[in-house]
Amino acid sequence: MGLEPPLALFAQAQAQTQALHFKHTSREGTILNEIKIYSSACFLGGLLRVISCFVDVGSATQSIEVLYIATDLCLILGLIGFYSVYRAQLFWLGHLGFIIAICGLGFIAGPETELFDVSVYQIGSPIIGVGVLLLSFNLIRANLCGFVAPLALVASVAAGLMSMLVGGSLLIFVTGALFGMGFMALGVQVWRAS
Repeated sequence: MGLEPPLALFAQAQAQTQALHFKHTSREGTILNEIKIYSSACFLGGLLRVISCFVDVGSATQSIEVLYIATDLCLILGLIGFYSVYRAQLFWLGHLGFIIAICGLGFIAGPETELFDVSVYQIGSPIIGVGVLLLSFNLIRANLCGFVAPLALVASVAAGLMSMLVGGSLLIFVTGALFGMGFMALGVQVWRAS
């Protein structure tokens, strides 16, 4: 009879430990699931951006607007997911790049409109470019995420700058395709890291 209370205490402590472990692993599993959702959004946003390169902008404007809105929202969610996984490993350059890129994506997300007789896309795209450029330089310098994603994003910014200076639909196509591939690669990296 004298051994029952210590055994009962031990059983109670063991049950509490298992309950705490379940809560911890359950929360961990939830976080991992959220990161998988974000990485899927990142990949999907990149894929939609590549697909939008092949779409005739002059046809079915409402359908194209829906495609662009879905693309931008996926890119925003994907960038947030990427940042949630890698934020502790970024330098100030990466943090600044993330903030600028999110602001640029938020600026262009939504229906096509003009601000001071200039397309919001023409205003927001260079902002996004500066953000992903800073973020990509940080990724390369810190050797995070391999080199495919940051190099594709840097190449997309270079092609975008060339298209602004020289013009040409081929450069615009290449810019969008490289940008989309960069985000697809980021999505794969976030999936693998989680």
